[in-house]
Amino acid sequence: MSKTETDLDSITEQLGKTCFTKEEGVSFAGQSMKLDTKTQAQVVVDQINACPNLEYLNLEGNTLGIEAAEAIGKALESKSELKKALWKDMFTGRMKNEIPTALKALGKGLITAKAQLEVLDLSDNASGPIGVEGIIDLIKSPTCYTLKELKLNNMGLGVAGAKLLASALMDCYKKSKEAGKPLALKVFIAGRNRLENEGTKALALVFEALGSLEEIQIPQNGIYRLGIEALSRALACNPRLKEINLNDNTINPEGSAALSEAITKLQSLVKLDLGDCLLKTRGAEFLAKSLKEGHYALEELVVSFNSIKISGGVALAEAVMSKPRFKRLIVDGNKFGTGGKGKMKQIAETAEKVESLGCMSDDEGSDESDDEEDYGNTPYSDDSCESDVCSEGDEEEEEEKNDVESTTSSSEPSSGAYPDNISSGLKLVSAKEFLENPTYDNLVGLGNDPVTSIVSDIKDNEGRCSPIQNVLPENVERNNKKNSLSNNSTSTDLDSGEDTYDIVGKLVANKLREMNNTSSILAERLINQVLFEAQLGNLNSNSILKLKPN
Repeated sequence: MSKTETDLDSITEQLGKTCFTKEEGVSFAGQSMKLDTKTQAQVVVDQINACPNLEYLNLEGNTLGIEAAEAIGKALESKSELKKALWKDMFTGRMKNEIPTALKALGKGLITAKAQLEVLDLSDNASGPIGVEGIIDLIKSPTCYTLKELKLNNMGLGVAGAKLLASALMDCYKKSKEAGKPLALKVFIAGRNRLENEGTKALALVFEALGSLEEIQIPQNGIYRLGIEALSRALACNPRLKEINLNDNTINPEGSAALSEAITKLQSLVKLDLGDCLLKTRGAEFLAKSLKEGHYALEELVVSFNSIKISGGVALAEAVMSKPRFKRLIVDGNKFGTGGKGKMKQIAETAEKVESLGCMSDDEGSDESDDEEDYGNTPYSDDSCESDVCSEGDEEEEEEKNDVESTTSSSEPSSGAYPDNISSGLKLVSAKEFLENPTYDNLVGLGNDPVTSIVSDIKDNEGRCSPIQNVLPENVERNNKKNSLSNNSTSTDLDSGEDTYDIVGKLVANKLREMNNTSSILAERLINQVLFEAQLGNLNSNSILKLKPN
């Protein structure tokens, strides 16, 4: 018998001893059931009881009330073998105060059963911070010592929820470590959650302690440089990371410097998504330098819509195209110009990977040199850039996006009724002055309660709106004169059914129309941020908008 035949016989024997098992479980995914009562939940309970080895329970796309959740939780108390709780999109149409109670009931069942959970998916429940309260006991319990994947996409956690979650995860890690089986979370997904800098910092401490992450996805979270820097330190402590998705956060060149330093240590990286992160040319060059050596497992890099010019694009192409497994470089929406795109295609052709280069559509560049982008002679640091976000280049939109990061603060003002930065250069203004010129400085100049200031300024002694002649013109042309405001827009009387908030809305809307597109977008962003914090109950009489100095 030849050696080849012997090897084949050995392989066949080993395959014969291999046992391939299929997961068992119950799924009601996508059935759109509305389960309010114990009776209505019985169909789920029966299926749970009928499954002798319940390894997963998928309730995605149904809606559970408290009583139904309690019944299902009770059924789970005997299912110690459960490993996957797939509970996405499970509370459509429910009151927010129902959600934590329902989640506690389900979690109690798993804790009582002493299950060893590996996957917990609560994505798309949009519960807000209150939802985290419903899973704190579960996450802290021994049931989650074995957790491998935590998926909380589109939960609306906010900063408060992120901090609660971070505290619970850290508690789980410490207790599990004391028990001799430390938490080794591999996948963390929490996109579209408004984590912002503070929430990201809190979670970064957990990631740093864990050191076990293989995938992290936190796109669209309003994270800026300080949050990125904290996250970068944590990522550097997770050398087995294979996938990172930070799409649609504001990293900027300085944040890219910190992130790139971490990426140098992440040699197992397979996919990196930094699309729409305002890296700019300098940030792209930092990234290219970190990827140039090693990273032989890298397959995909996304840097679309980052205002990257020729030198940055070329540096990235040169850094990744030679990787043996590399498949896709997504670079559309940048500023390469025809010449820059040609250079990148040439690099791809030389590496015999033309198919790996994206189509480079929506390019806004020209064939002029990108020397006008001034990188400066000093590195990006807190000494050379005091604001949370550094700006680079001379494009108006980019500069304004960089310079307007604002954070709400509930701390006491140092003196008087106004924040410190008013006395250091900003003047106090009236509501009329703000509405005539709604800049960020003037918004701060209204003081701690700008809404009250505006309303007070436009109400007379009888509680009716007084005219503000120079704020709202009698005739404003818009939409090609099809929807012009009528003369009644400046009437001192409220229209039928309107209150003072309607009038304030009209005044602000008119000022937004008078701005250029970029300014109006930025103003809306600030207004929406304040409203978001108010809806979460984070505002009080001492809340201020803190503007970072230029």
